[in-house]
Amino acid sequence: MIEHYRDLADQLATMPGGAASLRTDYFATVTVDGLPADAEERLRSSLGGGYVLAEGWALAGGGVLALAVAGNGAARLVWLDAAAEPVLDFPSGLAVAAAEYGIPPLGLALLVHAMGTVDDGGRLRRLLPQVDKAAKGLLLIASCRLCG
Repeated sequence: MIEHYRDLADQLATMPGGAASLRTDYFATVTVDGLPADAEERLRSSLGGGYVLAEGWALAGGGVLALAVAGNGAARLVWLDAAAEPVLDFPSGLAVAAAEYGIPPLGLALLVHAMGTVDDGGRLRRLLPQVDKAAKGLLLIASCRLCG
């Protein structure tokens, strides 16, 4: 799985605008600047002490989309709204690949999801349809680059 993450991370790292502008270029309509001061604390209290916040994006519709990483390297996508709603679990290696390529781990997680590599049973589409749509837009751009 790590090689798949690396392949996608490489694509993100070389996309127009670069990795630094991933959120603003592809998710600007669904995110807002800043992160609530209590986001990490809320995440830790809902998932337990075995997870740390890798990255979080405040959502325009409310709440935070957070990627948490466990000590074993597995990652979990969580929507922090009135409650913490687990969205999707990723096998280990996602955060490592993101760090190797200097890209936002949450952006990589959303691309992995949009590619269909991991299945959430439609949870992201049901809970956060605009984020799901933006992730599919990112997939379209990444796929065009993969095809040459």
